[in-house]
Amino acid sequence: KRIVVPILKAISWINDGANRPQNLKYREVFNIVGDTNPQQSKSIYNSVSNSSETREVILLFMEIQLKLVKKNLIPFKPGKNVLFISETIVNPYTTISSQFLRIRELIYRSQLNYFYFKNVFGLDYLGEDYHKIENSFSRQFEEKKNSISNSHDLRDLINDFLLQKCIKKKSANNETVTSLFEIAYANTFGVQDKPSSLIDVCEFLIADSVFCLTEAIRALKVFRSSYMTSHSYMAYTQKKLGDWSEFYRNLYRIQHKIGSSLNEQPTIKKSVEQLIGVNSAFFLQKSYYYELACLNLYSTIEVHNEGPAYRRYISNMYSLEDDFNDNFYHFCCGLERFKVNIGAIKESAKSWGKVVNKARPFTVSNYLGQNPNGDS
Repeated sequence: KRIVVPILKAISWINDGANRPQNLKYREVFNIVGDTNPQQSKSIYNSVSNSSETREVILLFMEIQLKLVKKNLIPFKPGKNVLFISETIVNPYTTISSQFLRIRELIYRSQLNYFYFKNVFGLDYLGEDYHKIENSFSRQFEEKKNSISNSHDLRDLINDFLLQKCIKKKSANNETVTSLFEIAYANTFGVQDKPSSLIDVCEFLIADSVFCLTEAIRALKVFRSSYMTSHSYMAYTQKKLGDWSEFYRNLYRIQHKIGSSLNEQPTIKKSVEQLIGVNSAFFLQKSYYYELACLNLYSTIEVHNEGPAYRRYISNMYSLEDDFNDNFYHFCCGLERFKVNIGAIKESAKSWGKVVNKARPFTVSNYLGQNPNGDS
């Protein structure tokens, strides 16, 4: 916070303090006399002319805090950390001040969702090999299949399975999970839509993250590749979407496996298709997005070896727009080149490539009619 405050002051000075009269104007519009409450302050300060710069600084602060919490360098305090979306600037009711900042916000929200998905609720079990999950689930399904008569019984069965396998604390139950979740995502739901079980929480986190990353990738394609929205930036975003795609596919398979007997469609499929569309949902495969990510990583190496990707970068830069003297461009270029020089980009491509190599399109037996092994 000691670093953030001077930056906020500098932003105000650069804008000649224009935010101050705007604050007074908004207070008069909303008929606010005296001190504002937290919700009013957030609405006003995120609507002034310099909100784009200030929100970017606050977003960077929250990203740093999230990294520190993940490494256990600062404690995770439910209801007190800035990590709760109800206390941040990233929720369905915030305005879009700039497209690039919106990309950053969407990616941050997916990272925050992943923190709750993995570190808080322990749901990353869904990212393991599906056959392992299926074998474990089948044993529980066989024991209780005679008691299943409707869709509510199906959800209860999956919910019990997730509670048993994914929650790390033995005392955890639906009440403790949903109460913690409601604190974190208070501004996201209406009164009627609040989750009542772990399966509701799981479906929301998957659908919300898939939507955020899909929208971020769409926006990055509009920007086209540059030193600011680089190939490596796109690659890491696609890799994140690949991970969420695996969670989605595994939960979809479980719901489909037990729902087919009652002609019930997987609810996670409905949730995702409502957000990103039916056609986009067909692309949600881990190997697909990992393959795209690898291609972008190899393009990253091309950029710093004067390959075709470098020439495409240069063709989109203009002297009249001062692109060649942009300090941010130079910083992004230097940071990415450092990653290339130490081999981080190539190592990531090699690691992610192992997932791609197991994909069915690259398995010869699939073209010979033999028993296929691997993912789609």
